[in-house]
Amino acid sequence: MFPNLRIVPPSYPVAEWGAVDCMVRYSLFAAGASVIWAIIAVVSMTYGMSYNWPDFVHANYGFPLTFATHTLDTIAGPVDRWSLDLGALTVDLTVWLVGMLVLLLAGVYLEGRSLRPREQAK
Repeated sequence: MFPNLRIVPPSYPVAEWGAVDCMVRYSLFAAGASVIWAIIAVVSMTYGMSYNWPDFVHANYGFPLTFATHTLDTIAGPVDRWSLDLGALTVDLTVWLVGMLVLLLAGVYLEGRSLRPREQAK
């Protein structure tokens, strides 16, 4: 049923594990890269950069584009106003999701290269 799947005792070197080991390594890489990328994406979209100008105190949210601004104080007095740009939010989410997809596809490509047989020098 699974020709490449075999029980390998721990005493065997990793190089002899074959294709199963490559798939396990890729699965660990994909899971780790996805978790790290997701954490970076969430932090970049929720971290607010505070700007303390004399007549306009506000915080901007979003990277690479600012999609939200929380205005705290203006020249007229205290304000608690949020402004949201849905287009910039869509671009931000697209950038982070496409980046994750490119990272995972690069991992698939590199792991596929390590599974291909190498030509022997004559």
